Amino acid sequence: MKQPRFEQNKECKYWPIFGGHNDWWIITSIPSNENDPLDVEEAKKEVLEGVAARMAEQIECNNYGAVMTEDEATHGYYLVEWTSEPYALQEETDEFREGKLVCDTTYLDPVGRARNWYTPGTSTGVTLIRIQHVVAGDVKLLSPSPTVKLPRTCNRQEAIRKKAVRLSDSSHEEILDKINQRDVLNFEEQDIGEDTADDDASSDGGSDGEGSSEEEEQDDDSP
Repeated sequence: MKQPRFEQNKECKYWPIFGGHNDWWIITSIPSNENDPLDVEEAKKEVLEGVAARMAEQIECNNYGAVMTEDEATHGYYLVEWTSEPYALQEETDEFREGKLVCDTTYLDPVGRARNWYTPGTSTGVTLIRIQHVVAGDVKLLSPSPTVKLPRTCNRQEAIRKKAVRLSDSSHEEILDKINQRDVLNFEEQDIGEDTADDDASSDGGSDGEGSSEEEEQDDDSP
């Protein structure tokens, strides 16, 4: 029995013209074992840096954005308000290396029992966000209106008093799609201080080695 994947598509109207050269084949692609993991990580790093540069172009102070998170209590992202323009970090912090592209933000607080509704953050102060974690640099939020209504399940008066705004369902889905795309590029970066620790270890090892050689030479010279 002939398998469909090996059949020729002679019903194509261009078959007589191309003589079968426009035929299609179903194949399965598998990763090669010859790929160097370091090369793959370097390629991902370059792509992420390009993505971060594009995100930075979208960010404007007092506008909103979405940042990836592994917090299981969320949909996979936080909404934030940008409180500065993006800038390169001038000195190393506990979280980020010097030179990384960052931005100051405040988190938006979800409105209880109101899907995709948020209020300006009051629970935390300004937070430093790495642009590489941003999945949407210019998120449009909707104010309450006759067509954008707070659900009855929430405290409407409290939400309106806190100037609640809504993320549209389509924007929510777009952010989730971008998170899925970004997950493919994720890789584990070296922690801050690892380079220094490795260098110190190498230096210590070299010193110990040299010291041992000197001691051996002294022993050989001894009567």
